[in-house]
Formats: sequence, structure tokens, C-alpha cells
Amino acid sequence: MSNSMKFKEILGQIPLFSELSDSDINALEKVVISKKFRKNEYVFHEGDMASHLYVVVSGRVKVFKLSSEGKEQILQVVSPSQMFAEAAMFSGEDYPAFAQALEDSVIFLLERKKLLELLAHNPSLGLQMLSALSLLLRRLNRLVEDLSLRDVQARVAKYLLDQSAKAGKDEFLLPLKKESLAWALGTISETLSRNLKRLKDLNVIEIRGKRIIVIDKEALLKISAGQKI
Repeated sequence: MSNSMKFKEILGQIPLFSELSDSDINALEKVVISKKFRKNEYVFHEGDMASHLYVVVSGRVKVFKLSSEGKEQILQVVSPSQMFAEAAMFSGEDYPAFAQALEDSVIFLLERKKLLELLAHNPSLGLQMLSALSLLLRRLNRLVEDLSLRDVQARVAKYLLDQSAKAGKDEFLLPLKKESLAWALGTISETLSRNLKRLKDLNVIEIRGKRIIVIDKEALLKISAGQKI
């Protein structure tokens, strides 16, 4: 597959760009930068000027905040054909969080100035932009709700259900190391391990290293809703 075809295929999977004409896609392709990031390399730091929007081509990136005590709270894990930093880029302010490659990654960088020029010539893109940003807001609202209203067991169950749905089957690999997953769920590694073991002991899931097999999805749904089984 040529670089041009790959660029169009990836952008076609992103709601913000899915309805762009070929001429608009070609215009974007001329200004996009493809950059490689090594595992653990920072894409940007909190406080950097938000000058670009990012699209993951390969690899994965975590977007996270640090507390005053240095505790990490993962806001988003970005996979291929997904974008991040769109809200900060369009606002023209600083990045409000950190972004770091979880593994060797290739990322498209789209410059704010060029995107705004495209937006000025394509009003329909503005509606798509609002839709994409509203989805981001809803995702962050769900994160706040999960952290504030669900106990750890319910959060773990919901996360496993989400991963199963994303994989399209009952067997999948956990995409994060246990410590990073614990941070993402607002807990610590030891508590996460205890909750996974409890689900295993209840015959709700089977654990084979990083591989999870959902045995009883109905029970997992009840636990994710805060019900006891």
C-alpha cells in the first residue's frame, strides 16, 4: 500500500476527517508530518504549546496527568487510526496533559494553522469537528463517572467488558502493564490484582498471563453495575 493510500485509509476511519473530499485529503497530506517515537518517548509535555493534532499510525500512546505527588492518571490510551490532542489543538492553548509512546510508534502530526485554513474553506468540517469534540467530552465524563461512582471491582469489570467489546470476542490481551492499568482505573497494582483474582475465583474470567477469557459475561455485567453475585 502506498503512503498516500495509507494516509487516506487512516483518516477515513476518524470521524473528524471521514467526510473530507479527495482534494481536501490531498491538501492535508501535503502538510502532514510522519514521525517515529521510541517506546517511552514523550510526544508532548503538559504545558507545551498545542500546535498539532496527532493521529496514531502504528503503536500506542498514553495521554495522562500527574498529580502533585507524582501519581499518574491515564486519560486515554490511543491505538492506530485514532487521534488525540484535538481539543487542545483547536483551542490554541497549551496541552493540559502528557503524551508518551507505550511502544515504538509512528504518528501523523497535523499542524494547527493548516487545519484551520482547511476549516475556513470547508464549513461542513466544522460540524464534524464539533461532533468529534463532543465525543471526547463524553469519554472524559464517563471517566469521571467511573472514578467517582463505581468501586474498584465495578471499574475492573467494566474495563474488561469494554476490552472484550473492542476485541469483538470473549478472549483478549490486556493492552497495558498491570501498573499502568491500575493507574488508568484509579487504583494501585495490588488492589487490581486482588480484584482480578476475585473475578477468577468467582469463575467469571480466566487469566492466562496477559490474556483474559470472559467465562460469564452476564455476571461481569452485574458486577460492573455494582451488583453482588
